[in-house]
Amino acid sequence: RNDWLFGQFNDQVWFYEPPLLTTILALIYKTAGPSEFWLRLPNALSGLLIIIITYKLSILITKSKTASLASSLILLSDIEFLFRSRSINVEIPLTLLLIASLTTLYYTKQSPKLKLYCLSFFLLGLSFITKRASPILAIPAYVSLLLLKPQSKKHLFNILAGLIVFVAISSPWFILQF
Repeated sequence: RNDWLFGQFNDQVWFYEPPLLTTILALIYKTAGPSEFWLRLPNALSGLLIIIITYKLSILITKSKTASLASSLILLSDIEFLFRSRSINVEIPLTLLLIASLTTLYYTKQSPKLKLYCLSFFLLGLSFITKRASPILAIPAYVSLLLLKPQSKKHLFNILAGLIVFVAISSPWFILQF
C-alpha cells in the first residue's frame, strides 16, 4: 500500500513491530515479486554475517583462531539459530545489528575514531527500529565497553556524537507511533 512507516494487518495500521524489516521485505516484494527465496534471503545473509562477525569478534577478544573457530561452529550447531536464519523473522537481523554494533564499539578500543563510534550507535539505532525495545538488553555491554576506555574529552565527545546518531535513527518511528 506504499505505506513505508506502518505495516498493515487486516486493513488496520499495525504498530506491533518497527518498520525496518517490513520495509526491506516490501522493497524486495516490489522489485522481485512474491518469491519466497528473495524474501528469505535477508535472514539467510544475516545468519551468515553473524557467523563471520562472531569469528572476527572472537579473534579480537581471545587472540585465538581455535577459539574463534569453535565459537562459530557452536553457533552453527544450534538448530534454533539455523531455523531462524532460514525463516522470515526479526530476531536474526536484530542479532546481526547488535553483534555488528558491539564489534564496532570494541574496535574503538584500538582506534578511537569518531566514525567508529557513530557507526556503532547507528547500528544500535537500526536495531531499535527492528524489534522495539529488545536491544535494551545490550545496553550493559555498551556501558561496560564505554567505561573501560580512558575518560577524555575526545572520548566523551565521540559518545555524545554517537548518541545523537542513535536518537536520530531510532526516535522518528517511536515518535510517529505515539
